[in-house]
Formats: sequence, C-alpha cells, structure tokens
Amino acid sequence: MVARKRIRFPGFFFEIMRQTRTKLIGVFFIGMALMNFPIVELFSRAPRILGMPGVYFSIFLVWLGLILLIKHYTDPERSKEAKAKKQSGS
Repeated sequence: MVARKRIRFPGFFFEIMRQTRTKLIGVFFIGMALMNFPIVELFSRAPRILGMPGVYFSIFLVWLGLILLIKHYTDPERSKEAKAKKQSGS
C-alpha cells in the first residue's frame, strides 16, 4: 500500500474559507427574503420601468445584485489581498 502525503494548508486559508462560506449563506438568505412573495408584490403595481413591468424589473435587479455580491465575496484577487494583509501583520 502506498502512503499518501497529506496536503497542509496554512491556517489563514481555512479562516478565509470560513468567512466566505458564512457570507455566501447570508447572501442566500437575503436573496430568499428579497424574492419572497410580499416583497415582489410591492412591485407588482409599479408602472413600467424601461419598458418592462415593475415586477420583472425588480426581480432582475435583485438577481443582478445577488450575482455581484457573490462575485465580490468569491473573487480570488480579494482573497490574495487578505492573505498578503495577514502575512504582513496589519
């Protein structure tokens, strides 16, 4: 049987992953709340916005916001900056 080497990650890697996972769970619950019926119903009587009914516009706007939040929290450049900051001791 061949012995397998264990890969050891530095401690900051797990801390960044834990923070990212927590934030993504928060984004999920914010999205669920914003796409829930009472909130969407607020925009059902809105006039047309840019030629689209208000309810469609609001759903697409929330969807875009969620995508941008997820991109912000999972951006590799952002984690590199956090790693450099952690190593410099700031």
